[in-house]
Amino acid sequence: MKWFRKPSKNENVEEIYERCVICGELTEVLRETPINERDFYVVGCGQLCFTCYRRTGEDPELQITDASMERLLDCCRKDTQK
Repeated sequence: MKWFRKPSKNENVEEIYERCVICGELTEVLRETPINERDFYVVGCGQLCFTCYRRTGEDPELQITDASMERLLDCCRKDTQK
């Protein structure tokens, strides 16, 4: 499910949309969206963008495995060492 809401005069985009926990890019996910309704949310990690989620090798319909979580953590480590 995709949500879109234009920021009001007192808000900016950064305040209403989530950022990817790996690359830091803004996602299309509203902060107020419950996690069970979000695409590309990883329990124990946070919100990911589509690109970073696909880097984990996970199918969006499946629970993330220990191996995939390890790949996700490796991506995070590599991105923070740039």
